[in-house]
Amino acid sequence: MEIIDNVKDRGLIGKNLKLIISDDYGAIKSAVKFSFLNIPLQLCITYKLRNTISKVKHKNKRQVADDLKPVFNQETKQEAENQAKMFCKKWYLIEPKAVETFRNNLDYCFTYYQFPKEIWHKIRTSNAIEREFRELRRRIKIFDNSFNSIFSTKNYANTIFTNLNQNYPYSNPKLHTNY
Repeated sequence: MEIIDNVKDRGLIGKNLKLIISDDYGAIKSAVKFSFLNIPLQLCITYKLRNTISKVKHKNKRQVADDLKPVFNQETKQEAENQAKMFCKKWYLIEPKAVETFRNNLDYCFTYYQFPKEIWHKIRTSNAIEREFRELRRRIKIFDNSFNSIFSTKNYANTIFTNLNQNYPYSNPKLHTNY
């Protein structure tokens, strides 16, 4: 709850918020449900795959990874759910911890099917925006001696965030948050 309150205290209103994309942290899910009751939550499928594979014995990692990929590349939610069931049936006796990890909160990984297909690749994972944050941190580190004060560093970061908010991830303003 504290993380959502912190974001709200910094100005997030969320009046046009259509989707929240997050890693699979229980506290975030609970806070989102409480603070943004009717906003769908998409769990990052990249993290779901990584977390699942991290539970797999080394000798099976490649095959499990290959079997997981088709789950999130289906045309419909029903097909994705069927593919997930096939994966679980194949691996539950061999890699029970991996299957348990995979099945946990899996429904939240299929939220993207509620949105237009053209944007699925942008909303199934939080990796794209995380890449932007890494790039911002890298730039600030490079320019660290160029900034006169913490204020100038914050202004630089705010300029980047404002640009991202206005132009990311998609030109459809219905998917953007309004601060």
